[in-house]
Amino acid sequence: MTSTPRERPQVPAYDERILHGILGEITRSALPATEADPIGIYTSLLCQVGVVVGPSTWLRIGYERHPLLIWPLLFGRTGSGRKGSATNVAARYVETAFPLELPALTESGLSSGEGVIERIRDTLDENDPGGTEDKRLYVLEPEFASVMARAKREGSTLAQILRQAWDGGRLSTLNRKKSKASTSHVGIIGHITPREFRLRLADSDMAGGTYNRYLPVYIERSKKLAFPPWPDTARINDLAGSLSEAVCEARNLGGISVATGDPATRRLWEELYDEFTGIADVEGDGAWIEFTERAAPYCLRIAALYAALEGGSQILEPHLTAAAALVRFSIESAKYVLAGMAVDPRLDRINRALADAGHEGLSRSDISALFSRHLKADVLDELLNDLVEAGTVEMFRLSTGRGRPSAWYRATNGGVRDSELSEESELNPSPNPTGATSFAYFASFANSQTPVNETAPARRSGCATCGKDLTDAFEAWHTNGELCGKCIDNDPEQCRHGKPRAKKCGQCIAEKLNHQSLA
Repeated sequence: MTSTPRERPQVPAYDERILHGILGEITRSALPATEADPIGIYTSLLCQVGVVVGPSTWLRIGYERHPLLIWPLLFGRTGSGRKGSATNVAARYVETAFPLELPALTESGLSSGEGVIERIRDTLDENDPGGTEDKRLYVLEPEFASVMARAKREGSTLAQILRQAWDGGRLSTLNRKKSKASTSHVGIIGHITPREFRLRLADSDMAGGTYNRYLPVYIERSKKLAFPPWPDTARINDLAGSLSEAVCEARNLGGISVATGDPATRRLWEELYDEFTGIADVEGDGAWIEFTERAAPYCLRIAALYAALEGGSQILEPHLTAAAALVRFSIESAKYVLAGMAVDPRLDRINRALADAGHEGLSRSDISALFSRHLKADVLDELLNDLVEAGTVEMFRLSTGRGRPSAWYRATNGGVRDSELSEESELNPSPNPTGATSFAYFASFANSQTPVNETAPARRSGCATCGKDLTDAFEAWHTNGELCGKCIDNDPEQCRHGKPRAKKCGQCIAEKLNHQSLA
C-alpha cells in the first residue's frame, strides 16, 4: 500500500542574536577553521564555562538557588553532525584559558549515581585518602545512548543523582558506603543522533524529569572544508585571555537576579515567562513539550551566566534577549527531533509497531506481546482507547471462523512513521516487534473474512501463476490470495509480505525466510 509521507518538521533556524558577549566572540572567531555548527560550539562553551565559574555565583529565583549550569544535549547525524568537533573547538579555548582546571575536571563514562558521588564526595576524616573540596565536574558523553541505557537498568540510581546534580544540591544514596557530596557543581554535554534518542526514549521515562533537564540542540555541519585553515594561535590566546579575565571576575559574585527595577527588563521577562511556561497550553500534548518544561529557568540560567561574565549581579534586557533566542532554538530542536512522539513512551511504542505493520495492523495479542505481556488488561485497553480517541489508530474486527471476531488495530496514516528525519528516512524499517506473524491474519483470507464495514475483495480459487489451490489458510498471502506462497517467494522484486528485496523485512526474518534478491 502506498502512503503519502507526513510533512516533516523544519530544521531549527539560526538566529544571530544567540551569540552573545565573549562566548559569541569566541564562536565567530572559531568558525573559519572548522565545519562545526556555531550553536554546537556556543552551547558547549556555555557548559564548560559554567562549570569553571564554580558554585560561588548562582541564580536566585525566589527561595531557589540555581547553579549557572547548562547541560546541552547535541543532536546530529552520525559523521556529518560534527557534534564532537563542536565540543572540541570550545574546549580548545577554555583549556587555553584554564590549562590546569578544565582537563582536571573532565570525566566521561557515566555509569552509576554512586560513581558520580565518588568523584566529588566529601572527605570522611583525616585518614581518608579520597574525597575533594572542589565539587566541580565536567562530564562529556559522546555516546549518550549508552547513558540512557544504563540509567534504565534495574536498581540504577544514575537518573536520580543526575536530577539532584542539575539542582546543584547535596548528592547521596543510602547504601553500605553511605558516600555523599555535601554540594555539587556538575556540567554535562551529551552527543546523540535523533534516531538513537527516539528509540531509547521509547524505553525511558520522559515525564520523570531526567531528560528535560538537558537543553536540546540540533546541529549540522556548517560547511565543507576539504583543507581547513590552521587556527590563528595568537587570536586564540587573545580570546582565551579575555575569557580568563571574565571568568575570574564572575567568580564569587554571589546571587544574581533579574533587574526588576528596570522597566524594560521587567516587562521583557514577564513576556518571556508567559511564553516559556505556556507552551503546553498553546501546543497541546507531545513528548517534545515534556522535553522543554524547563525553558523558563533555563532562560534565566543562561542570562545569569551572561551577566556574571560581564561582572554584573543583575540580569538586564540584553541578557534576556540573547538567552531567549537560544531557548527558542532549543524548543525548535525538540520539535524537530521528537515531533509525533507521544508523552507516554508506551503509546509511542504501539504507534511505531502499528506503523511497521502497515494496513494489516496487529491483533490485541500482538500488541500485548510488545510489552512481554506484562501490562494488565485494563492498562492496555486504556492505552489503545487513548490512541483510538486521538485519531492515530483505528480498531476493526477479524474472524478466524472460530468464536467471535477478535479486535485488531492499525495506524490511520497507512503505516507512515512519524518524525522520519533526514538520516533515518534512508534506513530500513524495524523488524516486526511481535517476532511472529499471526495465524489469524492468514486465516482471515482463507475464510474470506473481512474487517467490519469493509468490502470483501474478489477471491481466486487457484494461484494466478501455477493454479495451486488457495483454500489453505497459509496459501492466502499478502496479495489477497492471487498467488501461492511459492510463486510469491520467486518474485525478484518483493517478498510475500510486500517488502522490496533490497530492504530488510522483519516478518521474513521472524519466519526465517530467504529475503535476499533473487536476481
